Amino acid sequence: MGTGLIYSTFIGGTNNEWANSIDIDVAGNIYITGETESTNYPTTIGAFQTSLGGFADVFVTKLNPTGTTVIYSTFIGGLNSDYGYGIVVDSVGSAFVSLKLTPLVMQLLLVKQHLQIIMSHRVHFRYQMVEGMMAL
Repeated sequence: MGTGLIYSTFIGGTNNEWANSIDIDVAGNIYITGETESTNYPTTIGAFQTSLGGFADVFVTKLNPTGTTVIYSTFIGGLNSDYGYGIVVDSVGSAFVSLKLTPLVMQLLLVKQHLQIIMSHRVHFRYQMVEGMMAL
């Protein structure tokens, strides 16, 4: 770990974004989660969700080591506000994301069985019930 700036980049849309957690894997790829209010936040082909579902949705984004390419990016959310709190990457490049989602969003995640796409990008979720909301 050095002390100098390696690079700086921008990712987001035309509205508000909050990057609540960032991690780096052993190859130098950058993983970011937070929430967005932008309808045009960048997503990738094969993303779990390619459009904003409500007022604010979680985003999960993976950038290459130079920050010049979005490798994977998705929205996760429903009609209400959803929040991405934390992301950590293990030694084999699997990302673990902590989210707070509305119960309907959690039900849709399970019913759609669309986790295969997310899992193919090594993004894993944990959830629990928190004050009437689902935290993934």
